[in-house]
Amino acid sequence: MKIISRNINKNALKKLKNENINPILAQIYASRGIDDPKLLKSNLSFLLRPDLLRDCQKSGNLLAKAIANNEKIIVIADYDADGATACALIIDFLRTVSANTGYLVPDRRKDGYGLTPELVELAALKKPDWLITVDNGIASVKGVERANELQIKTVITDHHLPGADLPKAEAIVNPNQPKCNFPSKNLCGVGVIFYVASAIRKSLRDLDWFKKRPEPNMREYLDLVALGTIADVVPLDFNNRILVENGLSQIRMGKNRPGISALIEISGKKNQNLTSQDLAFSIAPRLNAAGRMENMASGIDCLLTQNCENARRLAVNLNNLNMARRQKEKEMKNSATTIVEQTIKQNYIGHTYFNDSWHEGLVGILASRIKEKINRPVFVFAPSINKSELKGSGRSIQGFHLRDALDLIAKNNPTLLLKFGGHAMAAGLTIERNNLTLFKDVFNEVASQLISNDQLEDVVLTDGSLGKKMNLREIDEIHKKIWGQGFEKPLFVDNFIVLDQYQIAKIHKKLIIRKDNDSQEFEAVCFRETNFFPKKIKAVYELSINNYQNKKSIQLIIAHWYPCETSRKNDKILQNS
Repeated sequence: MKIISRNINKNALKKLKNENINPILAQIYASRGIDDPKLLKSNLSFLLRPDLLRDCQKSGNLLAKAIANNEKIIVIADYDADGATACALIIDFLRTVSANTGYLVPDRRKDGYGLTPELVELAALKKPDWLITVDNGIASVKGVERANELQIKTVITDHHLPGADLPKAEAIVNPNQPKCNFPSKNLCGVGVIFYVASAIRKSLRDLDWFKKRPEPNMREYLDLVALGTIADVVPLDFNNRILVENGLSQIRMGKNRPGISALIEISGKKNQNLTSQDLAFSIAPRLNAAGRMENMASGIDCLLTQNCENARRLAVNLNNLNMARRQKEKEMKNSATTIVEQTIKQNYIGHTYFNDSWHEGLVGILASRIKEKINRPVFVFAPSINKSELKGSGRSIQGFHLRDALDLIAKNNPTLLLKFGGHAMAAGLTIERNNLTLFKDVFNEVASQLISNDQLEDVVLTDGSLGKKMNLREIDEIHKKIWGQGFEKPLFVDNFIVLDQYQIAKIHKKLIIRKDNDSQEFEAVCFRETNFFPKKIKAVYELSINNYQNKKSIQLIIAHWYPCETSRKNDKILQNS
């Protein structure tokens, strides 16, 4: 692993400092492409307009008329946190505007992904006039065909990359579809449906719908948007940062729905101190556990309930599912260790793994864990409910577009992939069980052709040495900012003296350290580390705040480390890599 300091745009840094921005933050922002203070604005008035999103206002007009005519609208959800928050948002909105509505949650194993013809048949039992997909549908050509045959109208809202053919729906709202000029291509499913709901509200205003009814305040849905956006790990561009920052602000003020409060409470967090990292690593996994281990219906119910006691009960169930998920994930990781080591020795570039005992709902997590360890694109497969098929999930490295790779494989091997879809960094697919070896070879071949040796070197980008005494107020300010995909939390690198160390929970290390040129002492944590730390180390670390017993203190989270005495080339990490 190579440690590299980010490049800092000096002109941008000067502009930011002139705005009296914290000097550390100014440096961090300047190295993340912020060259204008306006890009740090978080007021909702700076959001991109809904009318820039292709078919958004058209869908608003269609659905507003459907609401006014009391036509029945069924929402087709998805089984991850983005799909759950998107479903909860639009159902809550539709109920608020007195729509005739309901929702259907597909089962990951039984129903598969997206609006399939079979799912349309199931939805038809509810006798809908309209189907709205959230966080899915862009590839549901056959599903929409079946809906049209049944004279059920559809509106597709999605953010995944489209295939060659688009569904013949009444409207398609997706920033990544052809001829959509929406400046941000990084909206997730809940972000897209937030825009659609805003467009419906505008159309209902034009129909004087709110003369005798309360009008929804779109700000009240931003807690869901923040959670779904962070959970789906979409890039935090200017538009997404506004959505997340305002949603997180609602949560910190306690102006969020009971289900989110219950999830925060059971995670051991507090609303007023919540960060985007807490959403990613504490709240989202508990919500996702429902879709991974059982059915996302319980997750959506938790987000929709207005009863605090019911929310706590549902949150306890989600927490229990998450603990079961952790145990199963641990078993899968242990069983994968040997075959991963064998594959590395064979110098594969694209890695494919399968085990009959693996859980279909957890293959994405395992793929992510393996990718992090070996810095290679990875697909992990598990048995499908259809025993002749395998369901797979993939994770990629920078510069290797996973969905495009699958598209290339599909064109060269027309019968190999039964279904596929996704993004640059994550994708899913279904294959015949007897085609696993062929897929393994073909995927490795494509990866070997498209990935350079430089891409295979695992690089850690840091913000360099912190270079100053750490101040609790400044660190707290940094800690509370919005960080995530494409706008990564700051990582610093410094030399430290280890003063004390001890194991916690048998798998983590807690240390007392100080910089080698300073007397200020810090508590530090290194997760999943059991090795003994020498007296002097160089560490790559995050700045964090420990709120133990409501007393704030600086805490460093060590991401990587190595002994200072070790002589190395290219600054490669020897420990915890």
